[in-house]
Amino acid sequence: SNDLPNAETQYHEINSGVGVIGQPLDAVVDKVNFIKIDVEGMEPEVLRGSSSLIDRWKPIIFIEINKKALGDHKYKRSDIEHFFKKKKYHIYRVEGGKLNKLFSLNQSVFMNVLAVPFGTEVVATKPFPYLIKQIKRKIMMMVS
Repeated sequence: SNDLPNAETQYHEINSGVGVIGQPLDAVVDKVNFIKIDVEGMEPEVLRGSSSLIDRWKPIIFIEINKKALGDHKYKRSDIEHFFKKKKYHIYRVEGGKLNKLFSLNQSVFMNVLAVPFGTEVVATKPFPYLIKQIKRKIMMMVS
């Protein structure tokens, strides 16, 4: 699917001028319950390369949103927002150890976001480390 622009390129030059060759997660991972993405503005590329995996497994996704870093790669926060809306995900800002539901990613130039598929219960009043422990426990139960 073509959820995000410019996602076919597999060679990327990072800020230091060093080239990086990457493979889409769809090509190297069979099953996933949780994805953490922090790739300095290339988050839309990772989402695009994980699209089938996300469709199939509906993982919870922890992602860093950095307006400047995204702009350096010709992306916008709305690219990520539209991706999650199309995939039927709620988005929460991770702030002060708590989760706050968002309706737009344009509320801040930098934030950490938890994306959760519709139908997955998240208690937004619990401290974030507690939620991570709960997520890990669920993942371990699914694996064993």
